[in-house]
Amino acid sequence: MNLSPQKTWVVSSPAPAEFLASFPELPTLVAHLLYHRGVRTQVAVDEFLHPDYGTDLHDPFLFRDMARAVYRLLLARDRGERVVVYGDYDADGVSGATVLADTLEAIGCVVDVFLPHRERDGYGLNAAALDAIVAEGTKVVVTCDCGIANVREVTRARDAGIDVIVTDHHLAGAELPPAYATLHPKLTGETYPYPDLTGGGVAFKLCQGIVARDRASASPKLPEGFEKWLLDCVAISTVADYGPLVGENRTLVTYGLTVLQKTRRPGLRALYVAAGINPARITPATIGFQIAPRINAAGRLEHANEALALLRCRDESAARGMADRLQATNTERQRLVAIATTEAIAQVGDLGDRKCIIVVGNDWAPGIVG
Repeated sequence: MNLSPQKTWVVSSPAPAEFLASFPELPTLVAHLLYHRGVRTQVAVDEFLHPDYGTDLHDPFLFRDMARAVYRLLLARDRGERVVVYGDYDADGVSGATVLADTLEAIGCVVDVFLPHRERDGYGLNAAALDAIVAEGTKVVVTCDCGIANVREVTRARDAGIDVIVTDHHLAGAELPPAYATLHPKLTGETYPYPDLTGGGVAFKLCQGIVARDRASASPKLPEGFEKWLLDCVAISTVADYGPLVGENRTLVTYGLTVLQKTRRPGLRALYVAAGINPARITPATIGFQIAPRINAAGRLEHANEALALLRCRDESAARGMADRLQATNTERQRLVAIATTEAIAQVGDLGDRKCIIVVGNDWAPGIVG
């Protein structure tokens, strides 16, 4: 049975002759593609074809609350206050939480990471988890890839004496949470010029802000080039969450692919072996079809903490065991998806003229129904 609808191909019209004449050095097909992607100036063409880390990334302090967020985290470090990074259970949230935790730990913060369980906690800030975080004496919570919709929970945390820094990229509601600082590139009135960062991308900008302040201090704690080694996880988060590979995202992923090829993370190196990945040939497709699905598998069937532990692992032997377990979890995910897909198609029967189809399976794990 073929459930695929009939497709009608609509071919874009050729790029204008004056545009082609402006870029005689480009193959005609490439010029047509760039034009229809909206890449139409010399600056945009250069950025698209030859991203430059030094010139094509925006100053993190263009975020209206960046200085405030960095100040609070450095203050927490100086006071010895406990900071919790509150992430999400997908590859974007796990990777973003990794770069934040790595950076905060490197500057001397007392830091822990909380990732919610997909079924028990649900997406975003959870009241019960926040109560536990409060009880542990936490003073600052930094969200990653979540938080912008959690007005009630952020209010609860604020009233309990916790300063919440929200870093997110999801759709915001009419009311914003009363956070100490909010980093969200799509908010109305936000001054940051690039709106399409993923959760991990926003987290990285906060890390950049922290690195910049550290570098300007009298006694820097971070080595030169520290932030670039975070780009392996930034590339994973950007591709896994379908961030458009134009503008700043393109630069982050371009350099992130280089870091992925020579990553310092034992967990990623072990994952390459378990998944049969050749690090010299890593592309965005490698992330999308091999790396990200395995990281996502932990949060879909077990707990995202397994993926977080892999990314943050520093021991080669432990990393191999973690990678093998994640590989097995992903294999099980594939098996369950195949079963659910077969059962769903069997329920559909003849497609007919129906425009909406609902299928139900009592035994389908919530993490695989998507």
